Amino acid sequence: MGLALAEPGPHSVIPPRRVGGNMDIRDNAVGTTLYLPVEVAGGLLSLGDTHAAQGDGEVCGTAIESPMVVAIEIGLIKQAGLVFPRFETEGPVSRHLDEDGYQATTGVGPDLMQAPGTRSRA
Repeated sequence: MGLALAEPGPHSVIPPRRVGGNMDIRDNAVGTTLYLPVEVAGGLLSLGDTHAAQGDGEVCGTAIESPMVVAIEIGLIKQAGLVFPRFETEGPVSRHLDEDGYQATTGVGPDLMQAPGTRSRA
C-alpha cells in the first residue's frame, strides 16, 4: 500500500519507499493504522500484493500470495510532517512477547543498512 512519489517518471514497484509501497510488513493487518507521507495532490493511493502469511519485510522475500477483498478507511492529517511510513496498533496483530499495542517506524531505502526511515527530520 502506498502513495505516489513526487518525482516524475516510471518507478519500480519492488522496493518499499518513503511513501509506502511494497513494504511487506506482517503487522500491517486488521486493526492497524498506517500513516504515509503525501507528496502529490490527491495522494494517488495504490493497494495490492496481499498475503495470507509472510515473513517480516521485503528483505525476507517469502510470503503466501493470495487474493483478498480489502476494506480500508482513508483519512488525511494535514501538516503531519511525516517523512517515512509508520504504523500503530492497539494490540498484537501477530504473536509477540507482550499484549500491548505499539507504534513502529519503518526502515525503507535501497540499502538495508542505510535505510533512512529510522531517522526523522527536525
